[in-house]
Amino acid sequence: MSGSVTRNVQTTRIHQASKAVLDELSEEMKLSKVDVLDIALETLRRERILKAANESYSRIRRDPEASARFDAEVAAWDVTLGDGLETK
Repeated sequence: MSGSVTRNVQTTRIHQASKAVLDELSEEMKLSKVDVLDIALETLRRERILKAANESYSRIRRDPEASARFDAEVAAWDVTLGDGLETK
């Protein structure tokens, strides 16, 4: 995410307090503000995906039948670990 690459960028309004944080992070990380925002947004996107996955697993674990089916499926796939292929 080098700032030297020409990209299509847009102007977006942010609160003054957020701009101060952005300025601080940009300076501290030695990255452009655009790169800092890209990193922050990607991090937020990934956190939301993980949160949704965790909520789904939690829902499965609260249902004994669903939990048993899930465990059976995992056990069935675990058999493939002994397929003789090396992992990297």
